[in-house]
Amino acid sequence: MDWFSPEWLALFVAAIGAVIAIQSLREATRNSRLEKIADVLMECTRRYGDLIELRHTLKKDVLCGDITAASAANRYYHAYWNLQWDQWTFFRLGLIPHEIFGDWFLERLNALSYDNDSFGGTFERGWTEVGRKAMTTYPDFVAFVDAVWALKARPAEEARRTIDARISEAFKEGRRLRIGFVRKSLSRSS
Repeated sequence: MDWFSPEWLALFVAAIGAVIAIQSLREATRNSRLEKIADVLMECTRRYGDLIELRHTLKKDVLCGDITAASAANRYYHAYWNLQWDQWTFFRLGLIPHEIFGDWFLERLNALSYDNDSFGGTFERGWTEVGRKAMTTYPDFVAFVDAVWALKARPAEEARRTIDARISEAFKEGRRLRIGFVRKSLSRSS
């Protein structure tokens, strides 16, 4: 057997080509995923900016007497908790990194210490009176938020560890969501 025969050399070149093609595909997939993560983070940041703008607009409208504080709070908290639920869904789909989502939810927990939410209420009431009621069809999200809010009296380090553990648990539970999402995406593209 001659290892340097044209047949063996062709087979060797084909094998190297296949390895390079597989590696290129892996890199393209990785880069595409990173681009999607960046897109999701930018979209969430844009929507959070819109939410801040909405809060300022509603606050002006309340001061001018155009709407009631209760109506403004209701509108704001619907938008606020819809964004939080979207972020939760993106996280469970693997499109928001664990550390970033943990930071965001630690800030949700810190919001509990705010006495005033611009409408004479509190962020906690915004959850209990608007958010929780609007999210009844998403019991896993409601349970997660309630578990985070239950940490409000805990030291920040302990709260962060507990939030991280709950986030890891939620991510594992989101596996079926990710698989379904990929299957649905693949079926649309074929």
